[in-house]
Parts: sequence; C-alpha cells; structure tokens
Amino acid sequence: MDVDLDAATLTVRHTLQVGIRLLGEPKTESGRRSVGIEDVTMDVIRAHKARQARERLRAGSRWTGPIGDEGFLFASLVGAPLQARNVMADYHRDLTGAGLPSRTFHSLRHTAATLLLDGGEELATVSKLLGHSTLSTTSDYYAHLTHTISRRAADRLRGILAG
Repeated sequence: MDVDLDAATLTVRHTLQVGIRLLGEPKTESGRRSVGIEDVTMDVIRAHKARQARERLRAGSRWTGPIGDEGFLFASLVGAPLQARNVMADYHRDLTGAGLPSRTFHSLRHTAATLLLDGGEELATVSKLLGHSTLSTTSDYYAHLTHTISRRAADRLRGILAG
C-alpha cells in the first residue's frame, strides 16, 4: 500500500492496468509523486484498513491479495484489485442516491483541482498534486475563471489602483 499512515501521505508509485489488472508504472516521471492527506481522510483510511484486516481474517485461505501494508487500499472482499466496472457502478449509484447528476469519475479530479484553485492554491502546487509535467496542462484543462477567482482578482486590482 502506498499510503503512509504515520506521515499522512499517499505516494503514487504504480498504476493498475485496467482489464489486465497488473501493476504498471505511471506514464511520466511527474506522475510519481507524494501528496499529503488531511486528518479527516486519514481517520477514514485508518478505519477502512481496520475493516479490511477483519475481512482478511474472515476470508482466510480465500484471501488472494497481498497482506498488510503491501495490500490494496481498495480491494475486493478477498483482497484482489477492484474491477473498474464495479467501481463505476457503485460511483453512479452513490451519485444517484445523493440526488446528484451523472458525472465521469475523472470529474472528481477536475472538481478537486478547481476547488483548490478557487480557494487560492497556487497553480504550480495543484499541477504537482495532479502529477502534470507542465503547468500548461493544468491551466488548459483545470483552471477555470470561477466567480471567487474573478472576485479575488478584481479586489487585488482595486488594491493596486488604490495603493
């Protein structure tokens, strides 16, 4: 597992090849990265790992995944990698249950990037979190002029002009 529970970081070292379910390498060097995980998410991950340990004990010899820190954070009840079609079905069911419109799974990444930028995070930081090799990739696909960003720029300009 590439989550360090003590340091509260996630390190991207591998990708799961859809269909063949084998671990591969990220596409680019910038795809290999470590990102911090905030406390609330770390609490959820710790609780999930405890549930997963109980599932491993229940599965006994049926457990097919690695054991301990080498295991998948998100795995089937027998430790195998999750199948993409099942993850997507659960995702869409959860969206519907929450009364939200259907979105691609990738839109979660897009939303996180937009919220970070809207909250004032630097473009370079968001770009590194996303694993982009250039700032232009991040700005071309993720940096939108939201109302908050527009308002912040207007306030800055007012300060400069009044200054």
